[in-house]
Amino acid sequence: MLTSKQLLEAGIKPGELFGKLLKCETLEEALKQWNERVVVQKEPSIKIIEGSAWSYLINNPCFQNMCSREFPGKIASNSEKRRWLENGSVEINNAKPKPDDIITYPVTQLVFFPSSNRITML
Repeated sequence: MLTSKQLLEAGIKPGELFGKLLKCETLEEALKQWNERVVVQKEPSIKIIEGSAWSYLINNPCFQNMCSREFPGKIASNSEKRRWLENGSVEINNAKPKPDDIITYPVTQLVFFPSSNRITML
């Protein structure tokens, strides 16, 4: 049987298969199984709709380093941006879209937190 140190030194990363690979007799056998593994990608629980308001805030490079309102001094997470949209804290073209609402282009007005100090971007 192999040790975890041997597997790690061989470049095998811990995961679901790691325990099974520890039971291999040789390192070559473990590497063969590691290289032949089938990677199954799970369906994401939340889908980002292309062209949606949330997608716009996530993918636009202007907003990727926005400051968090929940954790001052940190960057706002995608979940926080989603909550902004859910709470009506973002106006796009004079409308308060929900996260999955499709927005119309061009965006001529963008307001963050309209009920407090207005942060308007054109």
